[in-house]
Amino acid sequence: MTSTTEVTNLSRAGDAFPPYPYSWYAVAFAHELGPGTVLTRRFLDGEIIVFQTASGELSAAEPYCPHLGAHIGKRGWVDGEAVVCPFHEFRFAPSGTCVSTPTGEPPRGAALKTLRSATTWA
Repeated sequence: MTSTTEVTNLSRAGDAFPPYPYSWYAVAFAHELGPGTVLTRRFLDGEIIVFQTASGELSAAEPYCPHLGAHIGKRGWVDGEAVVCPFHEFRFAPSGTCVSTPTGEPPRGAALKTLRSATTWA
């Protein structure tokens, strides 16, 4: 067991706990979500988007489009099974993969960084 004194005397980053514990964090209530919903939430030291597709699949991702950095949570929308960037309408699956663009094939490697997400009722 680690005492309070031992924890407060840690001086090197390698000895310290991670800045945020590996855990689950509540970011939205079930009543805030529904098919077609896109929410922006403060999360740890930044923001994330949480969206629900037409079939009900949930996803949480970093909010910035990899194309030109537009914030998808600001006027982005869900179209079927993808969230759409409001700037150039790149479409992203819940996995984060860019599935289409208005002008053709998605750029190689274009993807949103996603976080594991789940819905739990207690």
